[in-house]
Amino acid sequence: MGAKRQLHHRTAQGIKKAIVPHKHNGYRPHLVRSKGLVLLVIAAMGLQLGSLAQPGSVLGETQDVTQHQLLRATNAARERNSKPPLSLNEKLSYAATLKAQDMFKEQYWAHNSPNGTTPWVWIEKAGYDYGYAGENLARGFRTSQGVVTAWMNSPEHRDNMLSERYTNVGFAALTGTLEGEKTTLVVAEYGMPATSLLQSSTFLSAQSGTLGPLSRFGIALQSMNPAALASIGLLLLGAVVALAAHSARKQLPKQWRTSWRRHHGFYKAVGMMLLIAIVIAVYGGGQI
Repeated sequence: MGAKRQLHHRTAQGIKKAIVPHKHNGYRPHLVRSKGLVLLVIAAMGLQLGSLAQPGSVLGETQDVTQHQLLRATNAARERNSKPPLSLNEKLSYAATLKAQDMFKEQYWAHNSPNGTTPWVWIEKAGYDYGYAGENLARGFRTSQGVVTAWMNSPEHRDNMLSERYTNVGFAALTGTLEGEKTTLVVAEYGMPATSLLQSSTFLSAQSGTLGPLSRFGIALQSMNPAALASIGLLLLGAVVALAAHSARKQLPKQWRTSWRRHHGFYKAVGMMLLIAIVIAVYGGGQI
């Protein structure tokens, strides 16, 4: 018991010296000293590199956007808004695939192609006779939930996705090069079959939208795998410890208090928050 108690005491003292500013570490926690910072950043980078081997990687080429995940996320959003679920339709999925292929082939990002081909052409080619139909587009997202979150944060895309006019949906997620950039295009084609009650066909396409910082942040969190989230956690811990060190700056040795080192904790906290912002910007990328 004595050995265990001594081990626990040493561990607690080590943790305290690493993260809490006090007189025994000169009010400079070891975690935000030079060696500690280097180890912290290396660990965070290692977790980011480790995330490359997992589905949904942003920095790698593995994507985590599939028809069934898009359907599940879409119907979950519809359920939260008291809307009936959509059923996956093979013809609409084929139409979505044709549209994505055409965008890569003709190099455009729009509902209508440069030669004037409209979205409903692909639905008709797929053999889906619609009374109501609609289309949502997304590019550059790495997870199905990220795509749906982006659509839910754009009024026109949200209205299209939650419309009670639709009973079917088809999805396509294709990776290729568009305008010189390797990206994943996601196409959603919504539809309701034509009936004798519908005298005319109606097609709705959501116009390109912009996403605010809070939307980007939410998309980033939902797009990160556990390794990426752990790296953010490490950097956030470092920033918190650095701010704690900054709060104890009046206790620093005199030579530190009279130089730029007085605010060393603040500078380090800002640096780590910038790293976090960069990671979130990468994971929160995408366009609708």
